[in-house]
Formats: sequence, C-alpha cells, structure tokens
Amino acid sequence: MENFGSKTKNNYVYGPEFNKHIGKDGFGCFIFDKFTENGDRIFQIDGLTGKSETYENVLKRSIRVALEMKTQGVTEDDVIVLCSGNTLDCCIPIFAAHLLNASVAALDPSQSVRDVVYLMNLIEPKMIFVQDSALDLITTAEKEFLFTPKIIVMGEHIGEDSFDNFTKPNPNENNFRPKPIEDRNKAALIMFSSGTTGMPKGISMSAESILTSVLAAEEYCLSDTIGFHATSFYWISAMLVTISIILNKGHKVILSRYSIDSFFKAVEQYKINFALLSPTLVYEFNQENVTKYNLNSLKFIAAAGGRLTTGHMERCRQLLPRAAILSAYGLTEACGYVLVFPKTAYSEAKKYPASTGLPIPGFIVKVVDPETEEVLGPNQQGEIRIYSSYHFKEYFKKNSSDAFDNEDFVKTGDVGYYDKNNYFYICDRIKDMFKYKSWHIVPASVEGVILQHPAVKEAVVVGIPDPIDGDLPMAVVTLKKGFENTDEDELIHFVNERVLDREKLRGGLRIVEEFPKTPTGKIPRNIVRKAAIEGHF
Repeated sequence: MENFGSKTKNNYVYGPEFNKHIGKDGFGCFIFDKFTENGDRIFQIDGLTGKSETYENVLKRSIRVALEMKTQGVTEDDVIVLCSGNTLDCCIPIFAAHLLNASVAALDPSQSVRDVVYLMNLIEPKMIFVQDSALDLITTAEKEFLFTPKIIVMGEHIGEDSFDNFTKPNPNENNFRPKPIEDRNKAALIMFSSGTTGMPKGISMSAESILTSVLAAEEYCLSDTIGFHATSFYWISAMLVTISIILNKGHKVILSRYSIDSFFKAVEQYKINFALLSPTLVYEFNQENVTKYNLNSLKFIAAAGGRLTTGHMERCRQLLPRAAILSAYGLTEACGYVLVFPKTAYSEAKKYPASTGLPIPGFIVKVVDPETEEVLGPNQQGEIRIYSSYHFKEYFKKNSSDAFDNEDFVKTGDVGYYDKNNYFYICDRIKDMFKYKSWHIVPASVEGVILQHPAVKEAVVVGIPDPIDGDLPMAVVTLKKGFENTDEDELIHFVNERVLDREKLRGGLRIVEEFPKTPTGKIPRNIVRKAAIEGHF
C-alpha cells in the first residue's frame, strides 16, 4: 500500500525516501554560515515589547559570549546548560556553546530542586547560564551538586557573574570562525527524556541528526517563515521551531509570559504563520477568544506532546478554517517529528481526526508485540518502534542497549497501530513516564517522595487518562506492618505538600494489601495501571 509517499512492505511502514544530510561540520558551522547569510533579516521579536533583533546581531553577541567562554576555559569537551524562560537572550548561550563545539543542555525554571540536582549531576556542566528569576533554584540545587560549575546570571543582575560581562565587545570577534567538528556523532545537544523506564536520561543528539531531522520535516510538512513555540529550550519543540525558521530565513516571535490572549495578539500583530503547541494550550481555543483577533495568518498548528481529543480537534478546525491543525507524533529520541500529515495531504487529516499521520521522510515505523517481538499488520495494537539514519544513537554516559531492538529500531514505549492506508494512531504508553498537561511525570521521582512516609512499604505511580489534561498522577501503595490505620487522605496530603503542582496526586491514592509480582519480584506497572483505570482498587 502506498499513500502520499509512504509505503508498506512486510508490515514495515516506510516514509518517503530522504537522502539529504546537513550539519556534517557541526552546529557551530551551521549557525555561523546561516546567520552570516541571513545578515540584516529579523531573527527574533519580543511579542510583548516589540523589540527585535537581526541574525547579524544575534551572531555578534553569540561570538562575544563564545570568546569569553573560551577565555574562561570552555572547550569542545564541556557541557553548557541554559536555565531560562523565553527571552531575546536565551538562545545566545546556546549558539555560543555550539560555536565552540561544546555540548548544550537546558533546564526549565519551573523544575524542582530535586530534578535539577539529578539532571545536573548526570551531565556535570562547566557553566550554567540562568535567568535571574530562576537563580534561587540553581543556587539551592548547587548545594547538592557533585561538581562545581560556573554560574552566569542573565537579566537584571550586576556583578562579575553577570551575563552582560560576556556580551561586551571583543577585539577578536570579527576574526572568529568556528572549527568543523572531527566526530560527526559528537553530542551537540543533550535533551532529557525518560527512555523506556526509570529516571530521565540524557539523550545525545549530533548536529547532523537534529538538523537533518528538521530538514526532512520542513520538506514534508513545514515551510513557513514566522514561527512560535510556547516552551522553553528544555523541550525539543523550541529547538525544532528555531532551526525551522533559520532554514527558511524567517523569524520567531517570543513571549516571556504566555497566555492564550497574548499568543493570539502576537499572531494578529506579527502575522505568525506556524506554531508548535502542546494539546493543553490548544484546549484553550474557544469561540470567545478566537473571534477577538485576526488570526488569518495562521497556516499550520501542530499539537504535539500529548493527546488531543478528536472532538476538540474538529472544533478548532471550525474556529480556524484557514489553518491546518494537526496532531503530530514525535519524541526526543527521534530528534523531532516521526508521524504527521504531509502538506500535500492536509485535507486528508479531516477524514482521520484521531490519526497522527504518516511517517516523515527517512523514517521506517513498525508495530511490534513486545512479548513475542512479532511485527504486526494493520489495525493490530502493539509498541511503536522507529528507525531512521538520524535518530539518537546513545544516552549520555549511560548504557543505551535497552533503548533499541535487534534491528536497531528505537523502542518508543508507546502503544499504537496503523490502518490500511498507513495512517498511525497512538493509543497508550507502556513506558513508566506519562504526561500531565504536556509535562513529563517521572513515577520514580514521585514514588521517592511517597516512600519517605514511614507507613509506606511500596509505591507505584501511574497516569489515569483525562480528556483535557493527559494523565492524572495516581498512587497505589502498600503499608508496612503496624501502620494499617494510616488513611489515604493523610498520604495524599503528605505527598502533595512535597511535590510540584503538576506532580500532585490528582488521580487519587489507593492502599492495597499487596501488589502482583513478576517471577523476578518486579511490580508490573501495566497491570497496576489497568486495574486503577478500571476501578479495581
């Protein structure tokens, strides 16, 4: 079966062929060449203040920061971290690190101290560039770091550690040229994701992988020039939109404080034509707020990072008939998109409102029975597994063997199927991690908090499906002997006082006498989750 360039062979679904590769010399060379070429074109606009910045000026500031980094001992073997919301400054340390061929990772200012401690001890960055409003988060977490980073403060901050000291003119800035990388597999980006089990892992992405992935998506489904992402650079979506507008010689609009009205106002004022949003944000679209603004410039909205109900998808399409509003499926391990409707088939998306589309160019997707490893045919649910020449190759300083099967396909941990026309549908997750309002919830992290209660013997946190918010965190626990009188409300209160708002047990907590166990003594989460959803606890 062939459909819009995708074809099936022996139950493997192939996207269109794609033999192009970019970024072989590294992210630094890509940035230098593209920003030099785009010169006085606008690269970014602050949607709240109207302040804008050209490619030329962004490159100049990035080179200055790179030279100061180098003066302070940063080399291509180091990792640089950004902890910032969306501002005109936030991309500068990222680009500067790439100009030195260093690796880059990012945090989000809303993360917990324990998450920051875990992630930073995992990658041990040389420098952390932090927005002034998030400085307390980093300085508190720093007390538990197993290393000593240099902390640079961005925003309204004065002192030796101020970001302004990095952006001062440098006598060598006009002569600076990045060096091509020697190892094409070197990690340009380290993004955090769950893998298939346990605590988050650092996903190493080469420049060639992430850039080629975006190029493939560009030719298949994206081709506009004024973009928007609501997320910080902690999520891959921010990097996808940024690279996309660079390839198109376009610009992006930034909102340091997001609201549905500020977004729609920015669309009206700056003619945004494509946006990558979480389903949680798309759920805010309604007749009242959509009709307040002129949104005719919007051509493409991709809802990625969670489930969007078909009912709301159809309502949004009625509200914005000029825009292609699509559910897209991607994952960090894929370096971006995997399944989406091509721009030549946007009309088909309305016929298949529950589908996430077809494989993008260069990808092969199969559905596998995770118990038998049998490759399944159409309309049979199993684990989605993906392959391309530009998917990630390894975790950062972690064993990566469990991430791949014997054909080198990435195990996504997501359950789905495809129909006779090769359209894919995502149904469930078999991996531990789930999403609440597009935030990854790490069960092991919340379970660690629950187990701090003296009455709790074992704990399992699962996601309970919700049509609006994705998955609601729910805990199932067993109690230690002598604590049988402990009640559920006490435990919920204990947990909710100690976790982030998004981690609170909105799905409830249930006390059980014992968990089912595998022959090796492990608790089968899929069975616990199924029982919780069906109300057996």
